[in-house]
Amino acid sequence: MGRAQAQLKGQAIQRRATLENNTRQKRANVYRSFLNAANNYAVTTASIMNSCFDKHTCTPDLAAFQKARYTFQGALNNVYVDGTEAAVLASRRLAGSLPPSLGFKPMQSFTLTFDRERFVSSYQSFLTVMCREVPAIPRASC
Repeated sequence: MGRAQAQLKGQAIQRRATLENNTRQKRANVYRSFLNAANNYAVTTASIMNSCFDKHTCTPDLAAFQKARYTFQGALNNVYVDGTEAAVLASRRLAGSLPPSLGFKPMQSFTLTFDRERFVSSYQSFLTVMCREVPAIPRASC
């Protein structure tokens, strides 16, 4: 292989390494934002459910719920765009443990569902995906 070909090959390898590093960094931000938004949506949902449990009248903080729902849906969308197939599947499982976030419109009366055990399990599964994909050299335990 000639010198020019070796230089071109070296440049291609360097560009690929830079692209991989940039992709890992972007996914790290997207995945962290997703987990933070999921946790906030779960906490907000559980808070409303706990404050209204066995009460005849209930005045939930719908503004906080709507904000958490909106932020979660945006973070979920970002995983769909920037995440790997494994991350998208894990994010869908996690989203399935929370109230629907797409197009939700609260009415006078509505029912919230939150599967805490499924949420915790799905959250941990997403962390495992993140552990495998984000570090340049993942831990063996990932």
